[in-house]
Amino acid sequence: MKETSFIAQNKEKWAKFEKNRDKSTADPEELGRLYAEINNDLSFAQTFYKKRTVRAYLNYLAQEIHRKLYKQKKEPLKRILKAWSVDIPLEIYRARKNILFAFILFLIYATIGAFSTHQDVGFANMILGDGYIQETENLISEGNPLGIYGSTSQGYMFMRITINNIQVALMCFFGGILFSLGTHVLLFNNALMVGVFQYFFKLKGLLLTSFLTIWI
Repeated sequence: MKETSFIAQNKEKWAKFEKNRDKSTADPEELGRLYAEINNDLSFAQTFYKKRTVRAYLNYLAQEIHRKLYKQKKEPLKRILKAWSVDIPLEIYRARKNILFAFILFLIYATIGAFSTHQDVGFANMILGDGYIQETENLISEGNPLGIYGSTSQGYMFMRITINNIQVALMCFFGGILFSLGTHVLLFNNALMVGVFQYFFKLKGLLLTSFLTIWI
């Protein structure tokens, strides 16, 4: 697209922002929409009109909108509720194919873990550790198969699980830098461990008990 055509196609939108940017009554949602659109225009200009004035102008507009949006002190309760009831569910819906793909991979790797344990119960020792297996077997014989998870206070266990989940989430996030290879390895390791864990308890006749404990 020629630069003149690009400007003609979008100049009304840019003028609208110029007109409303200093108004104290400007609608934050409208500004947010404009911010997204002008950023798209800026990306286009940076690709095709790197050394043209229009690129510098759009960069200026984007900075102005950013300043206007983020100088707000507090979000009203209504917007916070909207984020949790609309925005976040919508983003999850948009990512549904990615989530489904990850879930299918998880099931495949968990099945590999369960099948490997079925073939050789010693595989559970390799994955979960000899110490964990021995302690769990002792607790099973005492009639408290999942006592290892109740040996500390609820508050402490809650904090441990929360911190662990945050660490795993961050590792998965940053693992995406390597073309998602790091994330994939983490998914494989965790899914394999879950499959081994569940099948080990199945062999002990405690599949449902273990399932109801760890999946909450």
